[in-house]
Amino acid sequence: MISENLRDKIRKVDNDLNSTYKPIAGKPLLEIASLTFIATLLGLFYIWEYLNRFKFDYFEYFEVKDSFTILYQNAMPIIYVGSLLSLFLWILVPDILKKKTVQLDDQQGEEQTNAKTIKGITNAAVIITVILGLCGFWVLLSAYKFELLPAIIFLVFAAAACYLYFRGPKNLGVVAAIIIAFLYAEVRARKDAEQTMKLKPRKDITLSGQLQPILKKEDTTRYEIFRTSGYYFIKDDRQKMIFVYSRTNGEMNSFFVE
Repeated sequence: MISENLRDKIRKVDNDLNSTYKPIAGKPLLEIASLTFIATLLGLFYIWEYLNRFKFDYFEYFEVKDSFTILYQNAMPIIYVGSLLSLFLWILVPDILKKKTVQLDDQQGEEQTNAKTIKGITNAAVIITVILGLCGFWVLLSAYKFELLPAIIFLVFAAAACYLYFRGPKNLGVVAAIIIAFLYAEVRARKDAEQTMKLKPRKDITLSGQLQPILKKEDTTRYEIFRTSGYYFIKDDRQKMIFVYSRTNGEMNSFFVE
């Protein structure tokens, strides 16, 4: 037999889950500007960390659009996973429709009070969305073969960031999310660079307006390590050098690396 105390606790949890989530008011324009700036830094950080694994200083060739290009490339798997998990979000539709129906039924009488109480989605819907987001993050980490311990650490910190954003100090949650994003970019850059070193991708690359290719499939010591909107980066293991070719004028620079 359920005690009255336990029954009260269950009732309290049920009321909390079904109560309307009240987001903290913010400044949309300022948040968008901050997000754009942080995204630019995040893309730059990934490229810098990636090429740093090859002992190469990237900043001399930095262009802002490179940051958005690399973010776009890395966003494709996230969009794919998100599109799959979005199917589960349909469970939130009945919640939203139900709340609208209740609002219409209760319009008579205390109209303003009901509107304030019912507007928005429930705390349960927010929790479900966060759980689905964390599941998608887990799938992404697994796809890129993150070790179990780092993956668990990322998930724990991501869950903490979500909790702080929705239930605690919002700014602290944002800071935590930014730190997680940069840590993820650092690990991804390291793993991607290691994969490139292992596979040593070789292909035929010829600059526009030139007859001689800068890279051939038959080359056994040269391979492409990276490319941006303006440059190709090609490493020669035998000469221990990195060659940088401009995609616009064909100019070439070379750097000795250990």
